[in-house]
Amino acid sequence: MKELHKISIPIYKDTLFIFFGSKKDCQQALMKNGMCEEEARCFNPSDTSQGYFIYFEKDGVYLIWMPEMPEKIAHYGVLVHEIFHFVYRFLAERGLVMNDSSEEAYTYLAEYTFNEIDNYVVSLREEKKE
Repeated sequence: MKELHKISIPIYKDTLFIFFGSKKDCQQALMKNGMCEEEARCFNPSDTSQGYFIYFEKDGVYLIWMPEMPEKIAHYGVLVHEIFHFVYRFLAERGLVMNDSSEEAYTYLAEYTFNEIDNYVVSLREEKKE
């Protein structure tokens, strides 16, 4: 079974989880990470979904899921789309409404998140080569 990848967000002392793989494998990884089965089953993107963001409020878990690792520019477009959902929810939970005064907080968190995920993707590619 594949594992959830944790991205630490130090300034907010929180974590974003990333998962590339099947819905079923993602649900199993969530349960292995300590989430109850009932809550993990709430993760249920459509079969045609290319990406999905969910916040499990009960467990305080933020998750971005994609059925496969991004390789093409269209996959990266989906990733950026899901990152924005995450950033919007994450900062809204902390009371930051998106406006001219908070724009930099939103853009820096989006940039940081993208860079961390892309570093993870690059490391996965390198592992496949070996």
